Amino acid sequence: MQSPFLNNAGNETNDDEIVASDWWDEGILRISVDTSSVRPELRWLAPRWCECSVANMVSQSIGGFFLYWCLPALALVWTLLCDTDASQACSATSRSVLFTCSGVILLVGFFSVWWTVLRILKPASSVSSARLPLSRASKTSRCSPPKHVAVIYNPKSGTCRGEVVVRTIIAPHMEAAGASVSVIPTERFGHGRDLGASDLVWGADAVVVVGGDGTLHEVVAGIDVKRAASGKEAPPLAVVPLGSGNALAADFRRKGLKGDLEVEAASLWASERVMAGYTTCVDTMEVVLQGRKLTAVSMVFLGMLNDLDFLADHLRCMGPARFDVTSLWSILRSSAMAPCQIQLTKPDGSTVSLVSGSGDEEDPRWVGLAFLNVQHLTGDACISPRALLDDGVAELLIFKQCSHTTSLHWFLNLSKGIPAPAAACEVIQFTSATVKVGDGTSEGLLNVDGQNFVHNGSLNITLRPASLRLFYNPSEDVTALTHQLEPHVPAHAERFTSKRWLVLVLYSIASMCNQIVWISFAPIADESAEHFDVKIWVITILSGMAMVVFFFSLVPSSTLIETRGLRCGVLWGFGLTALGAVIRVAALCGIGHFAQVACLFLGQLVSGWGQPMLSNLPPKLAHEWFPEHQRAVADAISSFAQTLGAAVGVLLPAMLSGIEETLMVEAALVVALFAIAAALFPALPPRILAEGVRDRARHRVLSSFLEALRDRRFWILLVAFGTVLGTVTVITDFLEEILVDLDFPDPSDNTVFCNAVTVAAGLVGSVVVGVVLDKTMAYTLVLRLCFICGTAAWVVLTLLLPFGTNVMPLILVACAVLGFALFPVIPTTFEMGVHLLCPKVGESVIAGLCMVSSQTVGLVALACLTPIFSATGGTVTMWCITAILGCGALAVIVVDLSPVSNAVMESCNSRREISLQIDNSSQTTPASPTSSQPTSNS
Repeated sequence: MQSPFLNNAGNETNDDEIVASDWWDEGILRISVDTSSVRPELRWLAPRWCECSVANMVSQSIGGFFLYWCLPALALVWTLLCDTDASQACSATSRSVLFTCSGVILLVGFFSVWWTVLRILKPASSVSSARLPLSRASKTSRCSPPKHVAVIYNPKSGTCRGEVVVRTIIAPHMEAAGASVSVIPTERFGHGRDLGASDLVWGADAVVVVGGDGTLHEVVAGIDVKRAASGKEAPPLAVVPLGSGNALAADFRRKGLKGDLEVEAASLWASERVMAGYTTCVDTMEVVLQGRKLTAVSMVFLGMLNDLDFLADHLRCMGPARFDVTSLWSILRSSAMAPCQIQLTKPDGSTVSLVSGSGDEEDPRWVGLAFLNVQHLTGDACISPRALLDDGVAELLIFKQCSHTTSLHWFLNLSKGIPAPAAACEVIQFTSATVKVGDGTSEGLLNVDGQNFVHNGSLNITLRPASLRLFYNPSEDVTALTHQLEPHVPAHAERFTSKRWLVLVLYSIASMCNQIVWISFAPIADESAEHFDVKIWVITILSGMAMVVFFFSLVPSSTLIETRGLRCGVLWGFGLTALGAVIRVAALCGIGHFAQVACLFLGQLVSGWGQPMLSNLPPKLAHEWFPEHQRAVADAISSFAQTLGAAVGVLLPAMLSGIEETLMVEAALVVALFAIAAALFPALPPRILAEGVRDRARHRVLSSFLEALRDRRFWILLVAFGTVLGTVTVITDFLEEILVDLDFPDPSDNTVFCNAVTVAAGLVGSVVVGVVLDKTMAYTLVLRLCFICGTAAWVVLTLLLPFGTNVMPLILVACAVLGFALFPVIPTTFEMGVHLLCPKVGESVIAGLCMVSSQTVGLVALACLTPIFSATGGTVTMWCITAILGCGALAVIVVDLSPVSNAVMESCNSRREISLQIDNSSQTTPASPTSSQPTSNS
């Protein structure tokens, strides 16, 4: 009976021809499943979803957070802001109490979710995933550089960049080295098998496969069929990882760095391997399926892993992230596979029989089987960190039903190479295996190297030692870590204590307070001008005081931070913020008009002086107080605090009754929190030679600024960063004035709503873009898309605002798109700058220069737009802002950013080398003043 999944066109083959050989050749289409042609009603047949398990996660997940905590708090705040009757019925004190209760509800909910996430992400004793893929006994042979190279590429693999990569990078590089290149695209499903057995491949000195695991599988399968028939030695292969799954390529390293991080770099590395002429032999697996043999280069899946790969193939529009989505769904449903029996032959020659569990706690059922010869499933998923490509042994991973927390903990730590816990997975080494599914006659789906086949209930898997010859340059892996597999705790682990979370909370509070204070006047500019009897431009200048002060305080602030430490920087910045808030309150004490204005200016000046002491600290805080596996979390939270503070600063004046109450509440809040921070902030992080590092830094601050400014590549990032953040600042300052000029009803309230939507969407956009960058490293593409979308959103907003509240939903949508597109530019450019200049330049110096660029753009734009607004009105001002954004977008699009991308990749290599050397030395040598000094500096 034919499987319902076998609906491929042209797979009808004569049975007499099929049994004529031991290997599957053209007849493989008989049992192949082309997922792109599977009928829609059958796509969800293989993954048997169990939706009931989702309910078990609601109370301790993000969904539970929004359901049980965010909605009541937001409903309460919305009532206070939008319900006129409720607002009039409540006094100022009652509103303050209700607002405080809302904040407490949000904090309690956030803490409950954060605690759950911390439990899931709690690091286990790990082994490094940056290990050599070959055993120490591996022998690398040297041959003459190839004269003729056949390049086979899949034009639909991954992001469909195969042809561009081959034509612009691989072929020109090899031709420049003196080789003739034949470029051959695959044209259909299974075409790689035909090419692997063709004279085009066998007549070449080397074969380069450009694609993912499926393309590589087809080519190697065709080569094996031809080799079995002719008895000749096949040409060696090189792999360019261009697919969504690149298991074999992800195992190899270049100077300790994964070989599939960036397409351009991986393509050049593969070309260099081929032209260097070094080859080595790796193992493959032979799968006997329905009486015929089939090659498996990397992996064979049954059960859950096959289901998620089958479903992910229909979500290719999501890119590599589709595997994360389907993996999470598979973990949540945790559906057991059919009963299985396995007969294994171990490396020592002994045999063992395994039977799937009965379902009780001591003998859980199986959810999936993985027969592996590689360490990775994809570039970021190190599923079997102990596997080697040439040790003559394969690994069987038996996945068992277990708690969702255990499964999620392991899944979220796959990229760190942490072995699966015993409760979730059993690992057994083998040389051959016989698998019987169900009664041994039932059809089912099988995944071999990312391609789906139909089995008849039984299959045999045998390891074939040294059966595939690959190009491999041993000098590329000289900095990869040792093969020691014993779990270890880093030598510096004891230096990171639980006080780091207190430091993070106190810094976040300080950063939020600074943002709240300096932005106080912008949301209620019209009311503030009327209360203090000044022109609207005076309030605009008050709102922009922090921009002016930033220039003068940058170098002193950086010097203070680098020489006196993190605590001194936080407390000085927080103290100046509190002092400035108190000085502003003096303007409410019945003094003369001139003295009032002077107090306002002096207060903004003092609080603005403390801003760079806080805004430049997130990278330094994460490096000094947090271990490596938590630094990204610390960076995200501390950066989020600044944006959250600006959002609260915009919302708070609307919740209070006038500018007087706003200034008094802010001053009391900031002074009280500063006293708490001064009492609780720890003196020094428990790290080695903190004083020595600061002594060295004392003489490096000014030279670091000069070093960064001499780098022309960094200026491109400064333009991008300054244009976006400067423009956002100007928009925040001018928005209410523009709405007043356009006769917009309730300009203050609508300004608050628009700013809140923009900031909230910006936070979401930053998280989304961060995930995308982590998966793709496509900094240039993301930067350009953000500029284009942000400029387009502002143009739409400029066209919609004159229509007033009639199109308010569309205005809010435009604000959301604006924030979603523009805010991610800030972390993107900052990340590129850190990779570009570190460790020559400190993180705080890089952050400071980026902020200076934004303040420069903001200050110049503010100075130019203020008279323009007074003379022409809001519409012309908005089009001027559009011109500023358009200039930034044009610069990023027109300027060639490839030098920056290449420098970022080189920096990744060097930083990884330093990290690996430090980790090795920390495991072998006790920490000493001399050896630890460069560690802290790097």
